[in-house]
Amino acid sequence: ALWICGPVMCLKDFRNNMSSGSSLPIKYALRYLFMLLLFELSLCVAPAFAIARSGLSEPFSIRSYAIYMTAGIYLLWLKFNLIWRFFRLWALLDGIDPPENIT
Repeated sequence: ALWICGPVMCLKDFRNNMSSGSSLPIKYALRYLFMLLLFELSLCVAPAFAIARSGLSEPFSIRSYAIYMTAGIYLLWLKFNLIWRFFRLWALLDGIDPPENIT
């Protein structure tokens, strides 16, 4: 699963984590679910991707356009962060504790 997307670690760290165990994945899973809920609510309140693709952003003022593009960048970061954390959660459930290096 980590080959598809997610944290990369060297063989030495992998061996150390296999013998030492991992942290609590329940706390991490709750944090992941909170971020997923935040992402879904953000898409309902400010559908930046839909507005950008539909062409409805043409009559916006420069300030409104900048606000929606900033929201789009934050939503894109949140989307990639959710993908990353899903695969890290998967690894934690398998007993491997990869580094958390996407912040």
